[in-house]
Amino acid sequence: MRTADVNAVLTPSADKTQSFTNLSDASLQAALNAHARSSLRPVALGVGLVYALLAAGLLLTESTSEAAAAALSSAGVAAILLALFYLLNFWQPPLAWAQPLIVGLGGLVLLNNVFVHLTLDLGQQADFLLVIVGAGFLLLSARWLVVLLVMTGLAWALVALEGYSYVGWRYIAMAYAAAVMVAVIAHISRVRVLRRLEQLRWHDQQRQVELEAAVQDARQHAERFHALADAAFEGVAVLMDGQIVDANPALAEMLGYASVDELIGRPPAAFVAPEAREALRQAIVTGEPESIEAVGLRRDGERRLLELHHGRIPYRDGVARVVAVRDITERKQTEAAREQLIEELDAFSHTVAHDLKNPLALMQGYAELLLATERTLTRDERLNYLELIVQNAFKMGTIIDELLLLAHLRQDEVPALPVQMGAVVAEACQRLSYMIDEYQAGLVLPEHWPMVLGHSTWIEEVWINYLSNAIKYGGQPPRLELGADVLPDGRVRCWVRDNGAGLTADEQRQLFVPFTQLSDLNTKGHGLGLSIVRRIVEKLGGEVGVESEVGQGSTFSFTLPGVPPDFPA
Repeated sequence: MRTADVNAVLTPSADKTQSFTNLSDASLQAALNAHARSSLRPVALGVGLVYALLAAGLLLTESTSEAAAAALSSAGVAAILLALFYLLNFWQPPLAWAQPLIVGLGGLVLLNNVFVHLTLDLGQQADFLLVIVGAGFLLLSARWLVVLLVMTGLAWALVALEGYSYVGWRYIAMAYAAAVMVAVIAHISRVRVLRRLEQLRWHDQQRQVELEAAVQDARQHAERFHALADAAFEGVAVLMDGQIVDANPALAEMLGYASVDELIGRPPAAFVAPEAREALRQAIVTGEPESIEAVGLRRDGERRLLELHHGRIPYRDGVARVVAVRDITERKQTEAAREQLIEELDAFSHTVAHDLKNPLALMQGYAELLLATERTLTRDERLNYLELIVQNAFKMGTIIDELLLLAHLRQDEVPALPVQMGAVVAEACQRLSYMIDEYQAGLVLPEHWPMVLGHSTWIEEVWINYLSNAIKYGGQPPRLELGADVLPDGRVRCWVRDNGAGLTADEQRQLFVPFTQLSDLNTKGHGLGLSIVRRIVEKLGGEVGVESEVGQGSTFSFTLPGVPPDFPA
């Protein structure tokens, strides 16, 4: 019996609350017909082979014309049955045809039996008994069983009357009654068993429908959970018995792992810094607090600041702890940078106002003096005033340029390229030639400069600031020594050493703080330029420094990455 046919008969209704005992008589009969139909093919094969052997036996053992006729009749029945066996391999008759087809096959067999018995004096009549017993087993409809039993009784009676009149009717009646009794018992027993089996099958399929619905519902919930977890930007982990039993790809990526499988089975404490593990464990065990911050450890050892939210969910017939993980490193850095920026802007307003006010006040004073005494001043005095006005205007322009450069440093990204440091230093000295002449400064330069990775325009601004400060704050006259050293790690340290008064330790700590000035150097504006220097160097991947002793001068330095040998040309 094909599964599709049985399922078509026994498919439960959409009402899952219907009891299996409500299986209708029509459905039961259809199921019995399906069983009967499944018997057609093996019966056709078995009986067909029996009659093929009977025909062959008659031809081999008997040489009379009567035997030949009986053999031909048996061969015809065998051919019909074997043809039906072959046909049923490709074609399934409707379920309602199953019982009539069995009766038809029984009638065909009875006709052949009658012909053979009337043609040959066989004596034995067991074939009629076999038909009766077989009908009781194969026919699962009482109505069709009665039809075949009646047909068999009439055929047997005809044979006995015409061919075996010497056999007593009492014997035939008793044999027929016994065979019918066996057939009825076989019929009743098989129908009861099959009915019970179909009822159980109905019940099982109803339970299967309910189970599949529950599984489908659970699968949909799981798929929604995983879809939401996979689509989330946050990492999600499910914990049971102190271990990760499920997670989403975002968490694996956040922690630097290639797949979720590498997280499964491991405790969550394995992914946070040692100092944060106890707090995490307590939070997961007690449920308080529901949100904590912890230092996470990526696979490569990098530390990241994580924010964890956790709660309980039903999971796999139990309760699990689900943890949502968010990397807040950049957010914290941004918050810190914003706070620093607020502080810097507050100091910026004071510094810029001061740095611009001094030259502007001088320009205003010289201009007013020039206007008030223009008629009494000599040409040289007027030119001197005008030169002072121009110099202070130049200072204001320099301050504005530095502010614009500071703004660009916050936004621009430039590629690190090899820089010829000697050319950059030469350009900076050329730009400061007016100061060098004014202060009669002396410079000592090395013969060779190592190359660095950076941005030449920005590095030139670093040298401008260092050199201008060294000239202004150097000795009388200033003497400057410039140099560069290649450090063991491949970085290059560039430096400027002056012969000034030197700086105290407290003054050194304040030098590179954004928008601050040393109290005794307010008129010359130390803080803004060095703040720009620090930002440039740090953006290029280096760091700034100062070494100084009071009365011994100062050495200002900055480091930048050297050019590696395998750097593409």
